[in-house]
Amino acid sequence: KVGDFVLIKDLEKKAEVLEEEDKNGKILVLVGNIKTRIETKRLKFLEEKPKQKQIVNVGKKLKGKRNRNISTEVDLRGLNSQEAILTLDKFIDEAILNNLGIIRIIHGKGTGILKKAITKHLNSHPNVLSKRLGVYGEGEDGVTIVELK
Repeated sequence: KVGDFVLIKDLEKKAEVLEEEDKNGKILVLVGNIKTRIETKRLKFLEEKPKQKQIVNVGKKLKGKRNRNISTEVDLRGLNSQEAILTLDKFIDEAILNNLGIIRIIHGKGTGILKKAITKHLNSHPNVLSKRLGVYGEGEDGVTIVELK
């Protein structure tokens, strides 16, 4: 079967079956990093390929490259709504990988369009536990403070 391991008798090499037997009695196998078709009579069944456990990452147990110098804030002023959302998503991913619990999003006061777009996006973001506007000393209405899951 596909995925099984076989021994090529005359070469004494282990191989993995990639395709079922064709009409000529040959099977496509992978030996190291070389694919080749070989007659079934030259093969000996070794073992079934072990089933891989499905890995499910939940919350802060994500695996990835950690950046020890990550900032706890992102400045989105001057970006349009779409650029800001993309930048924010990337920042949230980095923050989660680095186990940051609280982040600060600087969107400015301006016309309020960017603030509305970011608020709407955060309301449906799966990694956001809570959010609030900044208070005096944090940036007030020009900043949103987010607690991550």
